Amino acid sequence: MLRQGRLASTITLALVGLSGGALAQTYTPPDQANPVSTLVPATTQTPPFFDYAIGLGYEHTDNIDRVTTNPTGQDILQPTLSFTFNQQGSTIQAQAVGLIQYTDYLQGYFGNEFRGQLSGVLNWTISPQRLNFDVEDYSSVQPVDTRRSNSPANQQQVNIFVSGPTLSFKLGNALRGEADLRYINTTASKTKAFNSQRGLGALRVIRDLSTTASLSGNFEAVNVDFNNIDPLINTQRYTEYNVYARYQSQLAHLDMDLALGGSQVDFSHDSSSHSGALVRAALAWRLTSRSSLQVNASDQLDDSTANLVQPPNLTTAMLTDPTLQVGRTVISPAVFRDRSVNLGYLYRGPRFGFTLTPYYSRLRQLNGSDLSRNGHGVVATASYLIRPLLTLGVNVGDQTTEYTSDHSRDRDRTYGVNLTRQLTPHWSWSIAFSHDGRHSTRSGFGYNENQVFAILYYRR
Repeated sequence: MLRQGRLASTITLALVGLSGGALAQTYTPPDQANPVSTLVPATTQTPPFFDYAIGLGYEHTDNIDRVTTNPTGQDILQPTLSFTFNQQGSTIQAQAVGLIQYTDYLQGYFGNEFRGQLSGVLNWTISPQRLNFDVEDYSSVQPVDTRRSNSPANQQQVNIFVSGPTLSFKLGNALRGEADLRYINTTASKTKAFNSQRGLGALRVIRDLSTTASLSGNFEAVNVDFNNIDPLINTQRYTEYNVYARYQSQLAHLDMDLALGGSQVDFSHDSSSHSGALVRAALAWRLTSRSSLQVNASDQLDDSTANLVQPPNLTTAMLTDPTLQVGRTVISPAVFRDRSVNLGYLYRGPRFGFTLTPYYSRLRQLNGSDLSRNGHGVVATASYLIRPLLTLGVNVGDQTTEYTSDHSRDRDRTYGVNLTRQLTPHWSWSIAFSHDGRHSTRSGFGYNENQVFAILYYRR
């Protein structure tokens, strides 16, 4: 049961803090495995921008617990508030995307609860091109046990807080440097072993090859200390080191972000150290004015915190679909060797659009109980504008997870259809039907669930 009054307070205070900074007066995405950001200074002062949607949703599910036998139906009432915030000033730059949802289980099968998600960053330019101070917060709902069904009893609130300064300095006409210090706090409402205090330091030497390309050398060290771990069961502390070169380029039709180097992690209590390559590649290719292709590949040391640090993306924030998404990240103190590749194709026509996203991942755990697994699958969505104010949407997914510890396999299949109607410039409604099913080689882990969800919402 997620009694998350604290969550509502946290998100509200974060939003107020961002708004207050804007009234007194950005941030680029961090590396995939590094919650350190480099600000792109704003060239002009712009007024703060705040957009929001308030919705009242109703859901009926025929299997609230997602169990194999004796399913229980439930009716759910869900008031929601979703918002985006963007302020680019000369002193304060801030961006946030968030959602707060109150879930009322009308038959009382679970206790009513607050849940939410937030991705927010704030940068204070203390001295232009010399000293910045960064504050970030990432809150999401994640499973307690990824091997079990995604029922409300198997969900928890997870939060990552990051803060610290960035010092910029010149090293000559062609080179510049950056030094980062970050304090990182991680908490989970149920998996207390995930709670940790972290300190991160980084030194970067950057050479601008042109106005659209740069090359950098990077050294990073992070010390992790978990608060609630029995040293006889798992590693209490570890230190990770990353050394790599990074090339970034932004062209008219192609963006590239490539990193190559090495990593090492040293565990406490005389546990074995691990080292290996650090390889990351992200390519975004704008094929035409209506279509794009994105490729992401990695071979690196990884943990839960790195996966949860997802900076706000205002261009993809879906205020017209104010529903909370539950993640699939393993919440644990484990460190993994992560090898993965993701492809994403997007097409947006005048009336028809679709996305196609296949992926493959291979995780091998380096410490603690074995959560190693392989995963592959594909997710696709499509939308069609039936009339100027009426849109039909379809989504399908097929994902397979194989666990190395017992050689078990889960195959998750989902599909759904939704209809959205805009009534006025501010008022809209949407109704959706979805099916979620799992076939598992483990007895009692499969299930089937059908949902109907309707929402009426107001967007500013």
